[in-house]
Amino acid sequence: MNGGLCLICGDDEYLVESSARARISQVLPDSADALGLEIVDGRKNTGEEVEKSVNQCIEAVQTQGFFGAEKVVWLRDANFLTGGERVADYAASKDAVAKLTECLKNGLPEGQTLIITAGKVLRSSVFFKTCLKNGEVEDFGNNLKARELEQRAVDFVAKRAKEAGLKMDAGIRNAFVQRVGFDTRTLVQEIEKLRL
Repeated sequence: MNGGLCLICGDDEYLVESSARARISQVLPDSADALGLEIVDGRKNTGEEVEKSVNQCIEAVQTQGFFGAEKVVWLRDANFLTGGERVADYAASKDAVAKLTECLKNGLPEGQTLIITAGKVLRSSVFFKTCLKNGEVEDFGNNLKARELEQRAVDFVAKRAKEAGLKMDAGIRNAFVQRVGFDTRTLVQEIEKLRL
């Protein structure tokens, strides 16, 4: 990803955050991180807070990077985009999301990257469809069934175990997931314990 819009959403907080951090490091070299990254907190409880957060995000995207360099704006943990969490003053929140959506429809300025992370985002929403049309969407498990969660966890364990230099056959991976569960952050911690 070299600039542009990316929505990263889903139930799995670990995968959402890991993906966002990986995308940021693709766009910004380590030395430029401090100057080229602006994080906007998206965890809000009232319509007024949501409006401030959206305005801050839009302003950040429209402000050129330091010395004209690449810039990444991360709207982090935008709970007001999820269908499950209710924000006080729903009308103001809805208006703020519509304003952000309109900004995204117009496209981002050259050299700007906007990464938005959130929990479940309704696939039928205008916001989701706008992100899909004008950028990239990475969806980590919105409403997956138990069998799908289990398979995703087993696949994740296979990949992480190999990276850690551990050998696990299919039976061991399945038993590991049955004991540890499907939470990715917990799986990472337990694989690290095995590695040590």
